[in-house]
Amino acid sequence: MAILNLKLDISLPFASAYRAKVREEHIIRKNIKLIKEFLNKQKEQQVDNAKDLAYLKQQRKSRSIDKITYGRLRKVLVLSHEMKQLEMLDSVTSKSAKRKK
Repeated sequence: MAILNLKLDISLPFASAYRAKVREEHIIRKNIKLIKEFLNKQKEQQVDNAKDLAYLKQQRKSRSIDKITYGRLRKVLVLSHEMKQLEMLDSVTSKSAKRKK
């Protein structure tokens, strides 16, 4: 019986260390997945931003809008894309796995 208790006492720290290691690896994999997702969304937003600004420039060249309107709309576009990026960053950070201390 004493040998069984000794084995149990020795194996418990190793088992808990193994579970902690597995949890750590799971957190790392999840965070890597979220980072990749964030970078893909960021690329999509940059493409959308470039398309919107190109369309706005085209409108200005064709004189559909005047210079002052172009400036205001450009500011609105830039601010709206920045807001979208901040919202996306907040959503990704809220999803990220946290390590227990």
